[in-house]
Amino acid sequence: ILFTAECWIDLGNDLKALELLHSIDETSEHHLSKLLLLADLYQTQGLEEVAESKLLEAQELNPTEPIIWYALAQFYLSQANYYKASLFFEKIMKDDNPFSTDPIVQLNFAETLSMLGHFEKALPYFQKGLQSDQDLDGLFRYGLTAYKANDFEKTIDAFTKLQKLDPQY
Repeated sequence: ILFTAECWIDLGNDLKALELLHSIDETSEHHLSKLLLLADLYQTQGLEEVAESKLLEAQELNPTEPIIWYALAQFYLSQANYYKASLFFEKIMKDDNPFSTDPIVQLNFAETLSMLGHFEKALPYFQKGLQSDQDLDGLFRYGLTAYKANDFEKTIDAFTKLQKLDPQY
C-alpha cells in the first residue's frame, strides 16, 4: 500500500494516495511509515501544520527513531525554524547512527547552527559535510560562516576555491 501510494503521489494523484494511506490501520506495523509519508505529502501541498502534526505523532509513537528526528529536523529547517531544527540535529549527532556522518546532514546542521549565530560551532560540520567539490552552495555558506566567525583564512580559502570551481558564482 505504501509503495502504491508513493506511485500515486509521483503521478500527481494525491487524493488516491491519501485514500490508500488512510486505509492503513493505526495498529499496523507500517503506521509510522504512513505518518512520515503523509507528512511529506501534506508539506508538499503547503499544509505545514498538518505535516508537523503527523511528524510529531510519529515521534510520540517512537521517540528514539533517528529517521523521525531527521524528518523533524529537515521539516523545521525548511520552515526556517532553526532552533527547533537544531534540537533534532543535535539528537542525531549525539546518537551513533548512520545519519550522523551523512554529508547532507552535516551541512544542514552546519547551516542551522550558522543561522542561529553559532558560527564557530558550525565550521567543523561544514568541513565534514563538504566532501565533494560539487556542492558550491555549501562551500559558499562555509565561507560566509567562516567570515562571520572572523576566521579569515578559512574564508579566503573557501571563496578562492569557489572562484576556481565556478568563476560565475
